Amino acid sequence: MVLTSMIILVPVIMSALYTPDAYSKNWVQNNSSNWGKGVIGETPEAFKLKKQINDKQSIKIKGGSDESKSKSVADAAGWGPYTIDDLKQQVDQNKDGEFLMDVISIFYTGGDEEVQGVVKGLPVETMGQVMPETMRNSEGKRIRIFRLMMNCCIADARPVSIPVEFSEDVPSYKEMGWYKIHGVMDYEKWDEFTIPVLKAQKMVPTEEPPESAFGQRQ
Repeated sequence: MVLTSMIILVPVIMSALYTPDAYSKNWVQNNSSNWGKGVIGETPEAFKLKKQINDKQSIKIKGGSDESKSKSVADAAGWGPYTIDDLKQQVDQNKDGEFLMDVISIFYTGGDEEVQGVVKGLPVETMGQVMPETMRNSEGKRIRIFRLMMNCCIADARPVSIPVEFSEDVPSYKEMGWYKIHGVMDYEKWDEFTIPVLKAQKMVPTEEPPESAFGQRQ
């Protein structure tokens, strides 16, 4: 009886102890072949900054006069150009005025020139895991920050990333570690794609968010 129990329990215990509860560096590298490309296809609604709504829907308006609220609703509904006011309604800012934008939303701004016109040059704080940059990094001043995006289940999760560039040497960091990066948004042309690049000013270690291994849903 004891022997039988040990035969069953030992493999289970060993698996629990040594099976990682997150995606490995090798898995991320093997699924990063599209990191040299920009947005292809439609932006998932969860990560779209330029919301398109109709008159039967509503959006959250933060303060302002009735006139400014009406204008904001019209703009967000697609009746006018996308503006910094629209961005402020959709994206929070920290105490330093930096926009708190997730990596995946930043990536998808590369597919909309109107949004880029608003976001370029703005101060941004984002968070994710970091890895070395292996593309277009001749000066060695770039790394990659990524988050996992999932559609319906873990099996279809994929890492979505943007390059991060430092003005000086890249500070020491732990590969696959979690960091908050503060910087200014910029964009580059990579072949036919527009690639968002975060010009970093500061990189700070941070705690891994809850359930990060399950990715951010579309």
